[in-house]
Amino acid sequence: MTDRGNAATRSGNAAERDGTTVEIAFALLTGALLGTLVVLALSAPVLLGRAHGHAAAVWWTTATVTGCTTGLARVVSVLWRYDRRRRLSRAIPAAPAPTRRPARRVGHDPGPRA
Repeated sequence: MTDRGNAATRSGNAAERDGTTVEIAFALLTGALLGTLVVLALSAPVLLGRAHGHAAAVWWTTATVTGCTTGLARVVSVLWRYDRRRRLSRAIPAAPAPTRRPARRVGHDPGPRA
């Protein structure tokens, strides 16, 4: 015998876990891509051969630190936004179902109401 109430709860929790997993993957992917783009953009002088020696090391270090920081900031902001949306959706109660009025019959006069 299956308890359908628990099954519904489990499927809701499973859907929430799946949504969280997707959101984490999205945050990590976009953070990695953004960080990589920042590193490439900031290390362009080194990649194009315009900086040599100590200047190249400074460019690489600056690009790497800035890219990692930007990627991490992206991950944190996406996950904070997701958590905020998730908490708000739990805090707002579902609207009650509208009550249905009985259909009026055409041509039928129920008389005065007391």
